[in-house]
Amino acid sequence: MLAVLSSALAYSPTLAPRRGTAVSTAVPSAAVRKDRSSVVAASLTITPDLVGVEPLSSFNALGSDALLSKFVCLFQGHFDNGAQHEADMAAGRGPREGGGHEHIHCHLQPLPELARSLSDGAAATEFVLASYYADGQREKLFRERVYALSLCPDDAQFGPCIQMQIFRLREQTVEALGDAAGDASRVLWEAADAADSLLIPDCNVYWRWLGERFEGEMRTESIVVRSPVLKKDIVVRDDVALWEGRDGDDALWCNDRGSDMEGNYVYGNIHDIPYKMQRVANDHWTAGGAPWPS
Repeated sequence: MLAVLSSALAYSPTLAPRRGTAVSTAVPSAAVRKDRSSVVAASLTITPDLVGVEPLSSFNALGSDALLSKFVCLFQGHFDNGAQHEADMAAGRGPREGGGHEHIHCHLQPLPELARSLSDGAAATEFVLASYYADGQREKLFRERVYALSLCPDDAQFGPCIQMQIFRLREQTVEALGDAAGDASRVLWEAADAADSLLIPDCNVYWRWLGERFEGEMRTESIVVRSPVLKKDIVVRDDVALWEGRDGDDALWCNDRGSDMEGNYVYGNIHDIPYKMQRVANDHWTAGGAPWPS
């Protein structure tokens, strides 16, 4: 999942878990859309009651300067779709062609040290490490990325929004994270971790506040990436949303799907139902690497 956020193939039971996935140049495959709100809302199957969403009617009055701090506040911690996965399995909907979802966990860790190392008095940029693993087990890690978050006060396409650039990790950093059991605070972050050579091109995501959630979109409806695993081009489509719920019941929803150039299914949910990851506590079994509850 999260092909756009992660800029590569999603986890598949048929593929071995992996730490970095190199991606060649991403080529826009559709014209820029002027307004996708209704399309995104439909594909996300938005039902706020499922995540306890309470619209923040006063937030827009705070202005664009509050967008970045609001987003960063929500975009950290542990998110997991275990409940969705279990419901799918109980209903006989297996992952992939079965119409269900894999069990995916996303751990988002702020990187203030990296932000300080790049501070030059220019507009503030925040950095986040995103780690994705399957079945609530960190040893099944299949992707890690660094996200650079910056405010765009008046983007020509999206208006006030948060731009998110996506970086692959240096091999040294991958090894350091492995030694630190994934704890980003135990790793020395340097300016080299946000070098231009690590930036994945054409995969920026732009997050807008729409009254009750942030929605993230690319400039184009889809992109084409070269999969080094499957040795072929893949068309990637992705819609994402970040919700603020009551009492910390936040959620990260990702409707991420891929197909080959002939339109054949590669990954994602075949019914366009998002991976609905809800925030879990730091001591949740999926966050701490405990065995699957019996």
